[in-house]
Amino acid sequence: MSGEFEYSRAGFITGKSIGKAVQRNRVKRQLKAIFSNLIPFFLTHSDVLVIAREPIRNVPFDEIKSAVCQLLIKANLINPDDYDTRRSAS
Repeated sequence: MSGEFEYSRAGFITGKSIGKAVQRNRVKRQLKAIFSNLIPFFLTHSDVLVIAREPIRNVPFDEIKSAVCQLLIKANLINPDDYDTRRSAS
C-alpha cells in the first residue's frame, strides 16, 4: 500500500497463536531486523503490514529473511537484483 509519507514504514502483528509475550517479541525483533536492512531498497515509499502466523516460531532466521525477500520481490517493492546483492553480502 502506498503511503502519504516520504519514507517507507513496516508494522508487525504477532497474535497469541505465536506463543507467550517472549516468543511474540522475539519474532517481532527478527522481522524488524530484516526490514531495517531492506527498507532502504524499497522502490517506492510504502507502508507494509506483516501478520506473523504460528509456524514462524520454529523457522530459522535465514529462512524467514529469504521468505520475506521473496514476498517483497513478488509485491514489486524491492528489485530482485538488490536482493541478490544483499544476500551475497550477508
